[in-house]
Amino acid sequence: MTELTPAEIRRHTGTSDFSAAFFKKDGSDSSDLVMSWVHTRGRIQKGGSGDSGKDLVVMHDGVGRFPQVFLSGVEGISGGGAVFSPSGTSFVVQTKKALILVKTADLTISNSNWVSLEEGESFTGNPTWINEDRVLFGVSGGKPKRG
Repeated sequence: MTELTPAEIRRHTGTSDFSAAFFKKDGSDSSDLVMSWVHTRGRIQKGGSGDSGKDLVVMHDGVGRFPQVFLSGVEGISGGGAVFSPSGTSFVVQTKKALILVKTADLTISNSNWVSLEEGESFTGNPTWINEDRVLFGVSGGKPKRG
């Protein structure tokens, strides 16, 4: 195994899909700021093998004010990372095969596979909140074929 130099590791490391929202906790008059981003880890060895996974990192005033790795190594984190509801009280995360619904105040997963794709289906585009109680998302493939 040929190891990478520090410069090569750094080249494969990065952050993307920043998002943020203000939200009010139940019964509170003040708002907290919540931020999220996707962190891509660097590779460990040459030849394409090794880690190079993606993590969803979340930070907000109500939970320690320090970045926390919320999801680690989940295949296919996409769709802009965390997509916050209009009030900021919830967010969805689109992975390769599921939409995950999360409560912002305490970072609890409301439903780990809120929407799960069937064999042969894949998400297209990014999820979008419609008002406070609905999420619009696109799917292609599957049987019967969807248009």
